[in-house]
Amino acid sequence: MAQKDLSMLYAKAKTDTEIALAQIRRAHNLPAFLMASIIDGVSAKLQAECVMELSERSLAYAEEIAKENEKKEEQHNASDES
Repeated sequence: MAQKDLSMLYAKAKTDTEIALAQIRRAHNLPAFLMASIIDGVSAKLQAECVMELSERSLAYAEEIAKENEKKEEQHNASDES
């Protein structure tokens, strides 16, 4: 995805999130301090998901690199035997 596309996606998602939060706050007649507390809780859950996602991606990347290194070593060993 191009950086411009990513920037546009970010801006649109941020705006949509802000609108949704304002609608929820109005619908439930929440004072700012309660809404902030709710958002903090949701943000903490999202941060935990980010950590898990990053961990999974890092593990997958490490496995991919290990496989590539094994292939290179096998090719190197095969060429040494020739």
